Order: sequence, then C-alpha cells, then structure tokens
Amino acid sequence: MAWSKHKNKKPESERASSEGAAWIHTTSVDEMIEKFRETMKKDGLEGANGDWIVIQLAHVAVMRGQPRKVAPLLVHLLEKREAEGRPAWNLDHTSLGAVGISMVRLMAAYLEDPAIPISKARAAAQLFLRGIEKHPSLKTVGQLMPMIMAVRTDAAPADFSASKRRSGLPLRTDMVSSGMCEATHRQWRVEYLLAMGAVDEALALAHRGRAEKPCGGTCAFAPHSMFAWLLEPLRSRGRNDEATVLEARLAGLLTPRTLYLDAMGCRIHYLALEGRFEDANAILRSMLPFANDPMASPWQRLKLVLRGLSCD
Repeated sequence: MAWSKHKNKKPESERASSEGAAWIHTTSVDEMIEKFRETMKKDGLEGANGDWIVIQLAHVAVMRGQPRKVAPLLVHLLEKREAEGRPAWNLDHTSLGAVGISMVRLMAAYLEDPAIPISKARAAAQLFLRGIEKHPSLKTVGQLMPMIMAVRTDAAPADFSASKRRSGLPLRTDMVSSGMCEATHRQWRVEYLLAMGAVDEALALAHRGRAEKPCGGTCAFAPHSMFAWLLEPLRSRGRNDEATVLEARLAGLLTPRTLYLDAMGCRIHYLALEGRFEDANAILRSMLPFANDPMASPWQRLKLVLRGLSCD
C-alpha cells in the first residue's frame, strides 16, 4: 500500500470536482440568513421538502467557513420545533444525505464554542438527533454526532449510547447507506481514527478511498483536509515519499480560506518538520487573516496557531 502519483490524473479535474455548487459561491452567509428568515416568515417549514432552506443555510455557512455564525440560529429553530412537538426533519429522500454533510459540521461548531456550556451543546446535539431519528436512511448520520463529540471536546460523550466502545473502535459506520458523499464520510472516519490514536487504521482507510472524488455539490473540504492530516503520520512512519506526493497535491488543492484553517495548520507543521520554513511561513501569513475572523472555529484557529509556532 502506498500513495503515489496518478499517471492519468488531471489536477484541474480534482480541483473542479470539489469547489461546490455555484450558488454557494454567489451567496453570502448574510444573504442566506436573510433568505432563511424571509422563508420562515412567509412559508414556514410545512411545505414539501420545507427543510431544504435550512440545509442551504447550513451549506453556505460551512463552505464559507462561518458555521459559528449560523449554528445558534439553527439551534434556536431546533428548540422551537421541539417545543411545538414537531422535531422531525421535513425532507424528501433526495435531500437526506445533505443533512449529514453540513448539519453535522454546524453542530460540531456549536459543540466547539467555548462560550456555550457543554450541557447546552449536548442538549442541542440531542435535538438534532431526535429530528433525524424517523429517517431510517439517516441512522448512520446520527452516529456521527458522538464521533464529533469524542474528537472535539474534552468531556466524554457518556450520554450518547452509540459511542460506547464495543470490540475495537466504535462507530464503524456504513458510508453508502448513509446517503452522504462517500469522500466526505470517509474523511469523518479518518479524523476520528487519528484522534483516537488508531493511526495505521486511519492511513489504511484513507488509502482505500484515494480514488474517490467529492460529489461536487457541498463537500469542498473533502478530501483536501484528510490529505493534510496524513502528512505527519506518514512521515513519522518513514513513508516520506508518500507524504511528499500528498503535499504536492495539496499545493494545488488548498487555497487560503477559513474552511481550511485546520488543514493548513497540518500542512504548515509538516513543512516545518521538513525544514521548509519559508514555504511554511508563507502559508501561515496567508492564513492569519482567516484565523482572526471572529466567526472562525476556536478549534480550527488553535490548530493553525499551534502548528504555525513550530515555524518560528
């Protein structure tokens, strides 16, 4: 098993496949919030596929790297719907997979926010889970929330039964049956395995999906961030040639944006370890404006800064 260059691969096709739907790049987060509020006032969520406006708002927030700006608004919506006795998501079957891609990232941002008590964050996560529990095809999407809590918070996710350890690592979710983009789902699993110290398993899982491409609609963060997370583990295992291949691919995939704060931090760290301090510092300088965005995730910002310090 080894990462290697693809002889017939066209780099531009990989980039094009992961830039997301056109409407995401022509709509700002503020514009989408206004559209969401207008829709809520005019039509509510009662129409067929009425929750699609919620998913659109989540997509824009995640792809623009501002999930913390939108997460409290959607948590308030979840609380309101729970109080009214109608927590279930109103989506047709073709839209269900989208819940896993962006809503889970929004809830992760809410869980990360240090200003929100962990009890409140967990309660919001439970509301989200109750909203999708009536959709059998979203069962594995529901399993992602305890995984995110295990990775991104210090507190043990004891109130999530799906996260209890069985034999080996938990949450071996089925990517196909979830309805999610397989490249995105694989990235979640790889991040979780790395956080749990199962590095060899993470590398093997990532390698098996090396030929996968994102769906191109709402998942621009996959597989770019995953490649960045693998750089240091590959290097530490003496697989420097493979790390070099991935880093070269990242040079054409990762552009400075809030969405890639954590991935760029991993890349900076790897370049510093390789003694490429000038390249590492150039990336750090390009990312600092995004790290200073008040809506940037504290977890992402911390990762970038800690990695960047190794370049000094």
